[in-house]
Amino acid sequence: MKNSTKGLLGLTIGICVLSETAGAEGFDRALPNTEFLFQPGGYAEIGAGYLMPEITGVFPAPGGDVATGNIGRDFFTPQFAIKYDVNEKLSFGLQFSQPYGLLAQYPLGTPPGAPVPAQGTGGDFGADEVGISARYKFTRNHSAFGSVRVQRYSGYLNRGGVRFDFGSSTELGYSLGYAFEIPERRLLFTAEYTSAVKHTHVTKPRHDGLVAIADVESPVGVSFVPAVTGTPLENDTIHRTPQSLTLNFRSQLPIGDGKNLIFGRYRWADWSEADISFNGLNPTQFTDSQHFALGLGRVVTENLALTGMVEYRTGGASPKPGLTPFENSIGLVLGGRYILNDNVVLQAAYTYVKFDDATTTSGGVFTDNSAEGIAFKIGYYF
Repeated sequence: MKNSTKGLLGLTIGICVLSETAGAEGFDRALPNTEFLFQPGGYAEIGAGYLMPEITGVFPAPGGDVATGNIGRDFFTPQFAIKYDVNEKLSFGLQFSQPYGLLAQYPLGTPPGAPVPAQGTGGDFGADEVGISARYKFTRNHSAFGSVRVQRYSGYLNRGGVRFDFGSSTELGYSLGYAFEIPERRLLFTAEYTSAVKHTHVTKPRHDGLVAIADVESPVGVSFVPAVTGTPLENDTIHRTPQSLTLNFRSQLPIGDGKNLIFGRYRWADWSEADISFNGLNPTQFTDSQHFALGLGRVVTENLALTGMVEYRTGGASPKPGLTPFENSIGLVLGGRYILNDNVVLQAAYTYVKFDDATTTSGGVFTDNSAEGIAFKIGYYF
């Protein structure tokens, strides 16, 4: 295969590694990725992204504002995928990703004036996912693809100085998609639906303390009951990962020397139906999100290709949940792809995301927040 063809076919892969890791709603970490299924011949890739958010705010108080410090925490997202052609029409693939996750922590004493069991909210939870994929080509231009997704969800929530561990939950989901392509124009359009997945967790405190519970007879809708080390809470924690629709396209630009590519993405995610229920309460109250992205790529030399992409994500209006204290976001992603030899391709990307200012349901004010990240991926054709 000619290097220039590999360069054009793979331009969008490297730049999407990091566009997936910072959102404005819910806790997306890796958007659905089907690019590996459309690589020529046998193909495998391994990579990772590392994101560094800076999310700070204050709680206005009579004695002066109380600062939150950086509630965001750096996180690492590994990825792996492999694809094998059974024949000219049928391909199978296997993929590992971490599509959802949230890592954040407020200090004790925030929000000021709140009962101690409602202070110091934070946690680390998310999903590991293995997808078993297949693609079938009906004609040279039309194909269908899909996957069975095995999703394992676990983590913990901190509240009032007490850590609540979520028992591991493994559930199944699926995805279905359609693709249209014109190989000589490097044109590819895909539409993919991804199902929602519901996880139910037995939840146990690691320390004695108090925990909030829904109480319709209380003036504030909650009451506080004892939490005993190792004793499951009365209500299981329920996490839902959202159903979504993702549209991707790429095409060689019809003008110029044939070495330029345009690509884009649209994604809708049903986060309003994917709230977290903790001990009968709903602390998240997400809204549906949309993601728009548009980018350009250029094959610079026989071995080197560069890309740039702008993305915009909706995150709903304030007041926002305390663990996602930002509204919309806009991001810039710069990527590069270098063909080392006939089999090995190296990819890297850098991203910068600027979050809109927001207020939270607990009275926090968050301004001038952002995130930066880097990613690297190695692809191998066999």
